[in-house]
Amino acid sequence: MEYIALGSWFLNDIAFADGRKMEDLMGGCGLFAYCGLLQYTSDALFLGAVGTDMEEKFGAFIDRNHISRKGFLTYPNRTTVARLRYEPDGQWNEEFFYGPRELGIDVNFHVPEMYEKVEQVLSQGRTKGLYTVDKVADRDSQRRMDRLREKYGVKLMWELFTADCRPENLKTLVEEALPCYDIYSLNRTESYTLFSVSTEEEAIQRILEIGRPCFFRAGSKGSYMIRDGHVAFMPTVNLVPREQEIDPTGCGNCSTAAALWAFCEGYDDLEIAALANVAAAYNVQQYGPWPTFTPELRAQALAKGLALAGEARRAEG
Repeated sequence: MEYIALGSWFLNDIAFADGRKMEDLMGGCGLFAYCGLLQYTSDALFLGAVGTDMEEKFGAFIDRNHISRKGFLTYPNRTTVARLRYEPDGQWNEEFFYGPRELGIDVNFHVPEMYEKVEQVLSQGRTKGLYTVDKVADRDSQRRMDRLREKYGVKLMWELFTADCRPENLKTLVEEALPCYDIYSLNRTESYTLFSVSTEEEAIQRILEIGRPCFFRAGSKGSYMIRDGHVAFMPTVNLVPREQEIDPTGCGNCSTAAALWAFCEGYDDLEIAALANVAAAYNVQQYGPWPTFTPELRAQALAKGLALAGEARRAEG
């Protein structure tokens, strides 16, 4: 496989800020990231923990999108349920039920097997990029990733955990964790807490000072690709009228993985941000991920993103 998304695949029960409530929606950072890859390529693998009811819950989606089951690591319980609540200010919180936690099993109990599977895929010599969500304190995982990167030449995208974006983690993140990855991603709210700043401009300056490539998500405003002292901004993409955009859940994971794909494929900074925004624009149109990925859809998404980047480039002069 050319691309891998590591992470979770579970169900979301969501209480929206406007009073809507939905249950049994496909979710999980790993799934949404995987779908961000599927937006542009079929040559991608989801690799992560799943429940014993995987086929019952998701079999139709798996078959419809020709998803390989080789990356599934099954824990002995039904699929994890995340109860997610959105606040009016856009913040959110979640609680988890079922899955490994209910059994008293460490959520990372599959880690040794996971890394074995990752290396099996990488050893084939075709993988360009890998998306992961590691914790700042998980130095073992970071070292494993760094070794795999050095051994196989794969590019690593690290999406930061919201809970880890605290000022006391900044020194460790910059000096020890980030050097293990090629590119990282965080959103605007996370950056304010992590850097102890209150404006987007201040956050961008701190990212520039760190000096590592960063896909910086600015919510409904758009996104930035920041690297080599250069800041490229692309506004949010709306493929349907805003009132028809249904659910923002997973847009950050989806756009981050799409940015990884574009980064690995050699697109420039404006193109990376535009292609990532297009992936999020598909994701927001329904509850859960986009239902069916086809070659035609991928061609349309790619053309749209590149056209938007071209327009932005011409506007810059």
